[in-house]
Amino acid sequence: MSHWWSQSTLSSHRLRCKKSLGFWGKKATLAFLIVTALISSFLPSLARAQTLFSDIEGHWAEHDIVQMARMGVVNGYEDGTFRPDSPVSREEAIKMVFSLYPEAKKLAKELSVFQPDYPDVRNTWARDFLECALGIVPGYTDFTFRPKEPMSRLDAVILILKAKFLAEGKTGSFEYGPFVWLPQPDKQWVEKVRTSPEARAIGSGDDQVDEVNLYIPMAFLMQSNIIRGYGTTLGWQDPVTRAQMCILLRRIAEYQIPAYGSFVSFCLHDGTTVHPVNLDKEEAEKALERAGTYYRTAYPDEYQRARVIYDSVALNFQYDYASLKNMRDQTPIQVMARGAGVCQGIADLYTLLAQKAGLKAETVTGWAKNPTISGGHAWVRLTLSNRTVYCDPTWGMSGQIFFDNLEDYRSKGAYDWKEGPVTGGKPPESKIPCFRASFNFNLGHETFRSPVSNPSGSPRLPLLPALMKRVSRQEDP
Repeated sequence: MSHWWSQSTLSSHRLRCKKSLGFWGKKATLAFLIVTALISSFLPSLARAQTLFSDIEGHWAEHDIVQMARMGVVNGYEDGTFRPDSPVSREEAIKMVFSLYPEAKKLAKELSVFQPDYPDVRNTWARDFLECALGIVPGYTDFTFRPKEPMSRLDAVILILKAKFLAEGKTGSFEYGPFVWLPQPDKQWVEKVRTSPEARAIGSGDDQVDEVNLYIPMAFLMQSNIIRGYGTTLGWQDPVTRAQMCILLRRIAEYQIPAYGSFVSFCLHDGTTVHPVNLDKEEAEKALERAGTYYRTAYPDEYQRARVIYDSVALNFQYDYASLKNMRDQTPIQVMARGAGVCQGIADLYTLLAQKAGLKAETVTGWAKNPTISGGHAWVRLTLSNRTVYCDPTWGMSGQIFFDNLEDYRSKGAYDWKEGPVTGGKPPESKIPCFRASFNFNLGHETFRSPVSNPSGSPRLPLLPALMKRVSRQEDP
């Protein structure tokens, strides 16, 4: 993968980002107010903690639980307990975060360019909170959100972090969508994360991508003493308990964002983790039928339906660098199980789900280019209300929208798509095909065949998604 974030590119992005920071400073006092509230919450006698909850007196996180309860961030159960050592559910965690940062709740929905949706969100008690987090917190690869499942430590701390920086106005936006300015951690901390088997097991398999999406935020959390772990492990994927959630909320609230220094942009849309679901063919068929039925019912307008499916695919999957290198064919079931796919697998998954949702869709193969590379690629052609619409869900995983705007990108000269055989020069990686000329998969009772647009058998060339998500600054952000 070529390094296309050159010094000139970074300088250009810096200039665009400087222009985008229109509301810097508007929330300058928010951190002070939150910390003041946290300190003042110590003043009531903690001996009265049992009047709040019957099961927290003497608990190691008692002080933090009492603080958050008195601020209205957390609640107990009808039986008078708090259950501090029980896992916090995803819906409970999201409600806690946005209760502490109500301004972030509003901004998260306003700034989000991705608006995925899931069948199991609409009827939950926390729907109002969840709908503001769907562009930040990833769902699962069977197109569910699972609001009652335990929240992982990594998902929880990333959400709290982004909410704090949103609420304090430390944000910006460029062509890859909105981001928050994150203080640059020291190199030794980034390297410590990079060499950690625990962190690498979560990543996409590409160091350049994972450094931006994973290693830098992890290193920041460790260096800032927000995440401390258990002995030799940090338990990123472990469920976070209700008590631990209170502590994480307090630690991040107390963190003082520096006024000056080196900062990196951290995309608002989650590129950190995926939640793959390992399904057999029958289970995958049911999952796609369920999601397709939901989208067809919830979104009568075909255009809106196609777009919400696009957002749900682009936000919940990663580019599969390992399969690209090993030349693996992929079925939609395999993409769902891995949580990752190359362009053919991602396009086929979108096509199949769109068909389940009652849309006319087909995978298109051919030649394309982006600022990173050019070569063989796959995208999707839709017919919506007698109008042809193209979308590229693979490149959408970069955080940039490629839905019904391919002509706009083509006119700018940096992107291009041409259906048909691959022609022209070959990039250095041309020995690695992105996909085969013909590709069949069977899902339950239905066989789906991708269109063959390369009958000559000329070699397919790989095309990686544009994954530029970082811009550095050495001044007051």
